[in-house]
Amino acid sequence: MKKQIKQKIAYALALVLGVVSIFGGTMFSLPSMRTVHAEETYVTVSTADELYKALSNGGYIKLMDSIYGVYGVSAKLTQDVTLDLDKYTIGGASNNPAFMIFNGASLTLTGSGKVNGNISVGGYPDGNTLSTGTLILKDSVEIYSTKSGGTSAVAVGKDSTFNMSGGKISSSNETAVNVWGGNFTMTGGTITGHDDTSYGIGGGVVVDSIWGGTFTMNGGTINGCSAKYGGGVYVGKGSFTANGGNITNNKASISGGGVYVKTGATYTPSASVVFSGNTAGDSSTNDVGRGSGPSSADSSSSSSSSGSGGAVVRRSSSSDDDDDDDDDDSSSSSFSSGAVRTSGSGSGKADYKKAGTNSVKYVESAVSANSKSAKVPATVKIGGKTYAVTSIGANAFKGYSKLTSMKIGRNVKRIGAGAFNGCTNLKALTINSKNIQAKNIKGAFKGSAVKTIYVPASKVQAYKNVFTKAVTGSKGKISVKAKQPSKSSKKK
Repeated sequence: MKKQIKQKIAYALALVLGVVSIFGGTMFSLPSMRTVHAEETYVTVSTADELYKALSNGGYIKLMDSIYGVYGVSAKLTQDVTLDLDKYTIGGASNNPAFMIFNGASLTLTGSGKVNGNISVGGYPDGNTLSTGTLILKDSVEIYSTKSGGTSAVAVGKDSTFNMSGGKISSSNETAVNVWGGNFTMTGGTITGHDDTSYGIGGGVVVDSIWGGTFTMNGGTINGCSAKYGGGVYVGKGSFTANGGNITNNKASISGGGVYVKTGATYTPSASVVFSGNTAGDSSTNDVGRGSGPSSADSSSSSSSSGSGGAVVRRSSSSDDDDDDDDDDSSSSSFSSGAVRTSGSGSGKADYKKAGTNSVKYVESAVSANSKSAKVPATVKIGGKTYAVTSIGANAFKGYSKLTSMKIGRNVKRIGAGAFNGCTNLKALTINSKNIQAKNIKGAFKGSAVKTIYVPASKVQAYKNVFTKAVTGSKGKISVKAKQPSKSSKKK
């Protein structure tokens, strides 16, 4: 009763002020609590402190100015909140979520503004106790996240919910939406521009955790996203029901340009879904790919929805196998021509493409992007058969900025353009092959910091000409030296 009386008083006050303004008078100003209509009021905020206080109280909040440096721990929601961004921006503090939603609370984002940062929905805020939440994205709100290192724009924790009926999630370096045991329903809006090729799975949406998870797409668009597997959507453990919408112009460097479904996951498609312009390394899977691709369980060292966005990172390895040893894959499934399989162990783990009856191409490294050492083995076992690794694909180690050690096996004859682009700490590497020609390594070291190449002693003179011409275009920039014999060779 008291609440209704207050609302009526506020409404009457607004009417009186309206009359006063007509006659040019100004008696007093309205407080920060404004009337939306007779049944609802909202609080206006224009600073971070005002926002934190309003969020803790819950209710309807309207942004009156852009606010930057919002820290997720302070912006932790435990009450139901509707936040009207109007045309303004909320910027998250560096390396922290802009919002964290726990204790069964909900956050509804409306208006046409922008959240510049990631959002965690539910999870384990204390590291032990599960807490749930709900995020609702409407109107023309944009969630814009450029954080990397395994941080998705929206992470939906176990038993939590994300409903997207409008708006946009754009320009992240990682997965847009990581469904980590929760439920994501998309009826409108757009997910676009996300690139998760660094970590491998699902540029637009990932459904994969020990708890499963569900993604239901009734409308909206997933466009222009990329990953190794599942450029648009990756379903590792859980389900994806596609009732409508558009999955367009997404790219997978290996398989599943539009959607990738791992063996054991559930994918329920509808003819109402529009697939167009998607591409994949295996062209037969441009729209939908299936197989035993990687998952959060076997490609990550830590995956959490504890308020940092769902992390999906490669498991790093301390193993440094000799470059000429067989890297073994115990899988016995078939390996047809043109197919790609993740295989190998230690620093030689990678995605390999069958190139011939007895040979494969090293497509892309599958070790952690933070690894300091990597190798291209001489041979690899796939499905119980040993294959010679005869080439390295373009951009195979692109962006591996922490690499300091690299060994290339004796069977490699070709190295693709940009294979080591962005390897800014890789000053030297060892090549065991004796069969490399200048024409087959053009552009291979462009964008790298390589200054010294160690080769078999018998090839030093020949390779000085090969590498100085093909790698730098002029003499004197690359030093070619005889590699040191291994410890085992010295003992002999």
